[in-house]
Amino acid sequence: MKTLLTLTLMIALTAFVSHSQQTTTSLFAQCMFDIQDQGEMQALQNEMNANPYVEMVRLDYHTQRALILTHDLSQLTEEEFKTWFGTHANTVYCVQIGVRGTDTMNPYPFQNCQ
Repeated sequence: MKTLLTLTLMIALTAFVSHSQQTTTSLFAQCMFDIQDQGEMQALQNEMNANPYVEMVRLDYHTQRALILTHDLSQLTEEEFKTWFGTHANTVYCVQIGVRGTDTMNPYPFQNCQ
């Protein structure tokens, strides 16, 4: 009986440790964009906030810079990221995507952008 209890406790502890070690990847994406209408930019930010993979969105009207943090997303391509801008996707440039906490974000103002 004591052996069964010990075995059950060890299995439960192993399952707990295994579950707590599973982490989801969190990415960051930043870019420049060109949206001249502040109302359209605010509407776009609200749409992005509804994306289930987006944790946080900051679109800055004055600098025309975007910063987006994701959750439950292991990879993100530049093309996919641009689609998040909807009809403004063609205005997005200087895209940087990286793993949060691992990769270094390029400081603003971005250098060597086209």
